[in-house]
Amino acid sequence: MNKRTITLIELILAIVLLGVIILSATAIDVASRYFFKSSDTKTQVLNEVSFILEHIQKNASQATGWIDDSGFNLPSSTRLLIREDFDNDTWVEYRRQRNRFRFSPDGGTNWETLSSRIVDNPDIDGDGFPEPVFSLSPSGTEIIVTLTARYDPSRSYDSKTNPQVSLQTRLFLGEHSFN
Repeated sequence: MNKRTITLIELILAIVLLGVIILSATAIDVASRYFFKSSDTKTQVLNEVSFILEHIQKNASQATGWIDDSGFNLPSSTRLLIREDFDNDTWVEYRRQRNRFRFSPDGGTNWETLSSRIVDNPDIDGDGFPEPVFSLSPSGTEIIVTLTARYDPSRSYDSKTNPQVSLQTRLFLGEHSFN
């Protein structure tokens, strides 16, 4: 008798191998969705902070000033005023209020919220204190802008489910002289 048949052990082994293949494919699918979601949320936060810094940079490049008065005013570490003309009647203002970052094109009358994901800045330079949103450089020729945003500011930081992004830029004070 030379009949070849599948034994019970071979059948069980084939089912187990098929199950392993299906579970592997499912695990890869679930993991890729998870990684995409976490990178997508971080990208959203990064884009929002980048937009704010570009917005500030654009208005700072249009600041009107001269050697004695650069056209910038830092009333506090959370406020920045930029003068747009020599008549002193058009000031652009940026302000951080709790988890919102706001912009006023007319010096405080009308406000637009640029982001509602802003959180306290971490200690970037290692001096034991969190970085201010706006600060003057030691040389006095630059304004340092540091922003930190989190996907959900009401929850604690988690690199996978609630990413946080910190960006810093420098605004060079254009000193103009008509002498």
